[in-house]
Amino acid sequence: MFTKPELKQFRIDFQNAVNDLEKKYEAKISLGSIRFSSYEFSGRITVNKTSIPISDGKTISPEQYEFEKYCELYGLQKEDFGKVLTMNGRKFKISGINTKASKNCVNITGNGKQYKTSVEQVKRALAFS
Repeated sequence: MFTKPELKQFRIDFQNAVNDLEKKYEAKISLGSIRFSSYEFSGRITVNKTSIPISDGKTISPEQYEFEKYCELYGLQKEDFGKVLTMNGRKFKISGINTKASKNCVNITGNGKQYKTSVEQVKRALAFS
């Protein structure tokens, strides 16, 4: 019979068990929500690459790779990734692009939090940076 404390410990043991795989495949492996009954449980495993090889042994983050791939469609430049902007008196760093979003498709990071904003706001901020 599976219990909540047992599944909590399983999650810890699972993460310890996949540490070597994460290093080997340069990926982050996580176990999502666990659904369980007294005799079985299931959960979704997600694997995300932590780096993308580009050339001469150099790597970039998946976020930077996606940004560089699509930025020109939005009127941005590859060099804009990682730039620091000032918006509403606060500093933010361009950290990605979400091609599925129709309005606020640029990801920015500030104070350790991720935000979404429009291309127009980013272009305005870049013009004043």
